[in-house]
Amino acid sequence: MTTTPPLPDWQPLEDMACAYWRSEALFAALRLDLFSLLRYPHSSARLAAEAHCRPQELRRLLHALHGLGLVARGPDGAWRNTPLADRYLIPGKDEYLGDFLAYRQYLRANWRELAERIGVRRPPPLLRPDEDYEKRNFHYVRAMDALAKVKAVEVAALAAAEGWRPPVLDI
Repeated sequence: MTTTPPLPDWQPLEDMACAYWRSEALFAALRLDLFSLLRYPHSSARLAAEAHCRPQELRRLLHALHGLGLVARGPDGAWRNTPLADRYLIPGKDEYLGDFLAYRQYLRANWRELAERIGVRRPPPLLRPDEDYEKRNFHYVRAMDALAKVKAVEVAALAAAEGWRPPVLDI
């Protein structure tokens, strides 16, 4: 009896499409010099004041950096560098790599033109930001429909594993 291997998960594709979010969070933290300030624990408010940042926006960035393993929040609520950030992202330290990593942002433009550099003819964009609202809305709704089909299977599996009773919020 042969068994069909499971279909691959789609999540790595989304991770690839959104990878620039991670690099942009890193570049922003480097530009704001957050890792230097976080050599010592800081509350969100104190860090916002010292870094001259908007508090609410900075908190969102800190949560993103936490997800990347670059900052941690202690039991006291104060933010601090993780060992990774402490070792490589504080200017003046022997193993500082911030300038090297920040230089990567200047290479983006060349990578953005990869299809044009490879193709003999200029390939059309996947989505056209200059299209009229109706076309953009159509593409967005179609994309959300495709995502909902994939996510519905995941949500149903989670709900089945958890066991639930009505009422359930319809998402």
